[in-house]
Amino acid sequence: MVFSSLIFTGMFLPIVYLVNLFLPLKLSNIFLLAASVFLYAWGEPVYVLILLGCIAVNYVLARLIARGNHKKLLVTLAVIANLAVLIVFKYADFLINTVNGLLGTHIPLTHIVMPIGISFFTFQAMSYVIDVYRDTCEVQPSLIKFALYVSFFPQLIAGPIVKYHEIEANLNNRHVELKASADGLRRFAIGLGKKMLLANVISTMVDKLYGMGGASLNAPLAWIASLGYALQIYFDFSGYSDMAIGMGKMFGFTIPENFNRPFISASLKEFWRRWHISLSSWFKNYLYIPMGGSRKGKLRTHFNKLFLFFLMGLWHGASWNYVLWAMGFTFFMFLENTGIVPVLKLKGRWRWLGIVWMHFCHTLMVVLFRSENLPDAGALYRAMFAGGWRFTVAQKVCLVDTLTPYMLLTIAVAVIVCSTLPEKFSAGLDRLGRGGEALRMVMTLALLGCCVMALVAQTNNPFIYFRF
Repeated sequence: MVFSSLIFTGMFLPIVYLVNLFLPLKLSNIFLLAASVFLYAWGEPVYVLILLGCIAVNYVLARLIARGNHKKLLVTLAVIANLAVLIVFKYADFLINTVNGLLGTHIPLTHIVMPIGISFFTFQAMSYVIDVYRDTCEVQPSLIKFALYVSFFPQLIAGPIVKYHEIEANLNNRHVELKASADGLRRFAIGLGKKMLLANVISTMVDKLYGMGGASLNAPLAWIASLGYALQIYFDFSGYSDMAIGMGKMFGFTIPENFNRPFISASLKEFWRRWHISLSSWFKNYLYIPMGGSRKGKLRTHFNKLFLFFLMGLWHGASWNYVLWAMGFTFFMFLENTGIVPVLKLKGRWRWLGIVWMHFCHTLMVVLFRSENLPDAGALYRAMFAGGWRFTVAQKVCLVDTLTPYMLLTIAVAVIVCSTLPEKFSAGLDRLGRGGEALRMVMTLALLGCCVMALVAQTNNPFIYFRF
């Protein structure tokens, strides 16, 4: 049951919200936990046992660590247990394929289906156990509260990755207020609009161009395909994060921001401070800094970043495409950090050059993210740089069919939403006082109405980050 479905927006969410309004805190925690497990079991009736097992194992190990005996051994067991679940269910066939390719063996594949959201809830549970080990957070004695922290449905399937201390207070004491609910509903509507009215529309163009294959595209069409996918994945994932944050507010939880207008970044370094913030923060706190960060010389710093992005690539998917995607970012960031490409020094009116550089690198890298395999990615790269700028008759027809007036309007709106104009518009509404709030509510209801119409007529509704 995805958020962008009629059964979720029209039934599940309203019912859970209304019932939760009348429950005291203790019953609210139990009810929201039950609703979260039910929602997960709706799509994963068998793999819900993996989720429950993950909760149980990490709860017990954290309690044992808090007693102070054999802490290092117990936290090591926790990390191994969580990583073992990931390796078995996400990376087993990838590892077998790699071994078969390198050694010429014929080890049969497992064909295990990956549980939805496994990369998110294992990382979330693991961060809690590590924080208990580090004494940076108190152990949670209540199994119900800990289970709700791991499985809370707004962020269970595709994040953001929430650290325990970020919502500990909400688990112990929260109130559902009318203003917070209104703000949450507005944020949910914005996220649903990003998904239904922007990402889904742009995906029809992207799917068609990628479906043709790089050999059938010239340079303009190949660049349009990659630029389109860059927009699609941003609005798909940031839309999901907005919906999660909005629903969190509706239930009295403060879920951290996951995106901060990454497409206005003037360098890749800045881009990664604004993109998928919860994942970058997780790797920084639990891997990069413990490895020494940037404190042990330039060579070690470059190695730490290389290893960090290697693992971030693998986190996104069991494929060498994702590894090369991450390695590509590492290479371009190396050019920035060494000053070979001096974008980090650009200020003021020259900042736009850094923005162009960032988009150029990002557009190149998303080819690997979107392509099914390396040969497909290679074919698209050839089209981008050696496909020529002349159009065949078939390519002209493709261009007209994909870049329709509606598609061009959607892309124009998408570009505006990526800019700082929405923030300035929101600040203008704040200055209007109650009139601005009334206008916000009217716009929220209008946006929800448009989304409902899109849901009724939907023909293409994937969530990219569900597979991670």
